[in-house]
Amino acid sequence: MGAWGSGTFENDDACDLVCDLRESTDLSLLEEALRTAAETDEDLDAGDGSKALAAAEVILALLGHPSPAIAEEEDLQAWMKANPQRPTAALLALAERAVQQVTAEDSELRELWDEVDSLDEWMAEVNTLQAGLRAARSAVG
Repeated sequence: MGAWGSGTFENDDACDLVCDLRESTDLSLLEEALRTAAETDEDLDAGDGSKALAAAEVILALLGHPSPAIAEEEDLQAWMKANPQRPTAALLALAERAVQQVTAEDSELRELWDEVDSLDEWMAEVNTLQAGLRAARSAVG
């Protein structure tokens, strides 16, 4: 796992998503990352899980509820300013389902954090994201 911390953007896969997003002007990359995680019928790959968490963070920030994890992401801040878009309720629901899949017992990403004895730290980050997503539901009504 190419990670240097438990934060959403502290891994290679999330950074790859951010780099790809800089070349985009819509939410399709975010939707693709979320759909890959939310609709998998197999064990969720760690890379796909990391991208889904990053995508959910961006959706949350676009809804006006940025988490602390995104505050230090200058590239994302610039992209959101240049591409102000309002995610739909359906996209928010997809983000919630994706994050649930990432935290499922059979998620490879969850298993990796457990193997390095940092599951509690990682789950704290993900729980903050999940709480933000739940709170954002009222923003998209």
